[in-house]
Amino acid sequence: MQKERLTVKVFVYGTLKRNNTRAGVLDGYAVRWVRAAILGFDIYDLGHFPCILPSENGNGQVFGELVECNNPLEVVRKLDAIEGYYPDRDPKKCLYLRKKVDVIELGTGKKHKAFAYVWAKPERLGESDYYGKRKVESGNWHRADKRISVGKVLNTYA
Repeated sequence: MQKERLTVKVFVYGTLKRNNTRAGVLDGYAVRWVRAAILGFDIYDLGHFPCILPSENGNGQVFGELVECNNPLEVVRKLDAIEGYYPDRDPKKCLYLRKKVDVIELGTGKKHKAFAYVWAKPERLGESDYYGKRKVESGNWHRADKRISVGKVLNTYA
């Protein structure tokens, strides 16, 4: 009998999508990438990266990719660090929160549960010119040419 490998599913919608600035973080872990969407969320362009929040009217949709990865604990630790999520700290000190969401594969309609990183500071959106609140009406964010450090963002929003 062949042992089933343990994996983790993550919905990515910004810099972690394929062909974007941080996609390489999942190299060596990702065993499957598929175009996907989540419903009930809106996506905002913060300049160098996006964030998602639950839709005010519940009608939002965000397009991205469902990524299935080997080595779940290692992948989650890496992604938590990139997204400024610290499960052992006060959520107010985090940039994003890791949440389970319902994901729909585009093309097949197959449904999955996956982790997604949801913006932890909705009250601070639009607070500065640099991190303005610009809703992406199409639900699809792509910005392969911009880079920023999580540390700089955490200092801005801490």
